[in-house]
Amino acid sequence: MLDLTPSEKRTIFIISGIIILAGLFYVIRSYSEKPAIIDYSKSDSVFSRLSHRPPPPEKSVQDNIRETTNTHGVASDKSQSAAKIEKGSIDINIANEKELEKLPRIGPKMANRIIEYRNTNGPFKSVDDLTNVKGIGKKTLKLIKPYLRKIR
Repeated sequence: MLDLTPSEKRTIFIISGIIILAGLFYVIRSYSEKPAIIDYSKSDSVFSRLSHRPPPPEKSVQDNIRETTNTHGVASDKSQSAAKIEKGSIDINIANEKELEKLPRIGPKMANRIIEYRNTNGPFKSVDDLTNVKGIGKKTLKLIKPYLRKIR
C-alpha cells in the first residue's frame, strides 16, 4: 500500500496515539464536573481592593429583624425599634399605646385594639390571650411574645 520506512511508521503511530489520547482527554474533561466560578471581587482579598468595592458586611441581628415584614408585605420600621426594646420588658396589662407600638407588627390601630380589649374585658390572664384581639394570630403572637413580660 504505502511504502513507509520503519521510522515513518513509528512516527505516524506516535502522532495518531497522541491525537487519540487528546480526544479521550477532551471527552473525559467535558463530562467531568465544572469547577465553581469564584468571584474574587466579593472576597476580602487583593481583588476586592483592586475593584474598589468593599467586602459585603456581615448581617447583624438588627438587619435580620429589619427584614421582617408587616401585614402588608412591606419592610416594617417598627421591627427596627423592636431591636431596641429588651426582651420581657413590656407588660401588656399596663403598657400604653407608644410602648405597644414598639413591638413588631403592632401599629397604632393594633395598639388601640389591645388597649380597648383590655379596658373592655379586664386585664389579660396570660400572654396567649392576645390572640383574642382581632388581628393578632399565632404568627404575630410568636413574634411579640419574647418582648412581653410574663403575667403572674
